[in-house]
Amino acid sequence: DSDTPPELQWEAQGDAYKGSQGESYNIIQILSMLASDYTHEMKTGRADNAKAQEEFEADRQAMNDVLHTQQESYVGAEQELAGIEEMLQDAQEKFDQTDSDLDDQAKLKKTLGADCGWIKKTFRERREKRKTELDGLAEAKNILAAAQGGNFDELMLGDR
Repeated sequence: DSDTPPELQWEAQGDAYKGSQGESYNIIQILSMLASDYTHEMKTGRADNAKAQEEFEADRQAMNDVLHTQQESYVGAEQELAGIEEMLQDAQEKFDQTDSDLDDQAKLKKTLGADCGWIKKTFRERREKRKTELDGLAEAKNILAAAQGGNFDELMLGDR
């Protein structure tokens, strides 16, 4: 008969076939070991991740602290810069005022030079005239003093 399947090896043994029971035990042991390894890897991976997360949080906090310190330093620097800029502006205003005062003094010097230059030119001549005038006043004083004392000879002397 060509329709009958071929006889298999365990059919010849009948119901006594027990299969490869030892081989399935090894497979179960391998699967159990893989499951145990996977569980162990998951535990250690979670512990490593937790440790890494803690380190990350600590580093992040340290960086935030540094950032906060730098922001405070930046604000302080900005305030100091504002103060320096204000001082610079005050100094510039004072410089401009001093420059303006210097220009005014130069104009005043020029004006005084023009208004008072004649004094320098005529000083010697006027000095001589003043000296002559003072001498004349002194002589007049002496004459008047002599007249009060009754000495009229001095009066005559002045008439000459």
